[in-house]
Amino acid sequence: MPLISVPIHHREGIEKKMVLIWYLIRYRWYLIGTYSFSYDMLNLSMSIKKDFEEADKQFNDYLYPNGKGKSPVKTYDVEPFGDKEWGMFKSDIWAKGRFGTMLINKFKIHYDDGWYPSKEEFLETVNTLFDNLFKYHDALESQSVTDNEVFDDLFEEYNDILNQRTMDYGVADKLLRDKAKEIQKKIEMYLAKKVKAGETLTDEMLGFKGVDALKDAMHFEKILKPQLPKPPTPEQIKKAQEKPPSKSKPPTPLSGEDFDSNWECAMYVRKRIVTGDGFSKDTEIFTGYDWAVEHCTVKGKPIEHRNKLINGYDNAKRKTKSAVIIGKFEEDYYD
Repeated sequence: MPLISVPIHHREGIEKKMVLIWYLIRYRWYLIGTYSFSYDMLNLSMSIKKDFEEADKQFNDYLYPNGKGKSPVKTYDVEPFGDKEWGMFKSDIWAKGRFGTMLINKFKIHYDDGWYPSKEEFLETVNTLFDNLFKYHDALESQSVTDNEVFDDLFEEYNDILNQRTMDYGVADKLLRDKAKEIQKKIEMYLAKKVKAGETLTDEMLGFKGVDALKDAMHFEKILKPQLPKPPTPEQIKKAQEKPPSKSKPPTPLSGEDFDSNWECAMYVRKRIVTGDGFSKDTEIFTGYDWAVEHCTVKGKPIEHRNKLINGYDNAKRKTKSAVIIGKFEEDYYD
């Protein structure tokens, strides 16, 4: 099973991209445009929750064209409503539903203030907005608590929050972590209801992982992966084919070359590169580390992977004694 299972709907009009390396990278697919849209029935390819959210947005965008608390720049001279005409219109709306109808008189106030271009357009639009609002509010209210869409909406929100994390455990990162854990609890409650109801769990539900379980994978994606060498560009490959780059001959290691710690080995390699001692000065650090994996040992034991040197060097910077030594080394050779 993959590290993170991603739900994919095959409903028309939706495309979700996924990349699984160690950590899920998701991209938002739903973008809301400027205030210019049709008030016809909404796209049924969205989930019920998103249909309702879009209906509610369109409702408020028409009620407040320039944003809540702001009057439109342009106003219109419109035909006024008679009391009987407006009363009949409200009755027609109330006959279809009640949700949001407390704002119907607010529409009337804005109409009287000249916010809308014509009575015909106003009546048609308000009627359609309420139809949409009633339709998707009723659908949301009647939706089963174990409907698969409920999981998918929560899971998308969960991953949107995780994608914002930096994994530096700063204030903002911790707040995002806590928010993700809140959504995780909702997902766990949903799955408990699903199991209790005896309903089949999808592969995505079975593969769900919590914040703590994803910590190592996210650390790799956010912290370690950016340090890895980037693959060559097509231009670099072409140049290399035309004229193979010269490679420096690796230095011959001293007999029994051994170190007390990974960070000391890493600093030794860095020093030999920066001074040109057996390495070309433009040698990549990772190339030097790979050489050390083959030729050096730490406390008499082989170095398993260059990541031991990468992490050892980085962690040593946070320790008092080694931090001083590394700081002096970098000041002497890098600054």
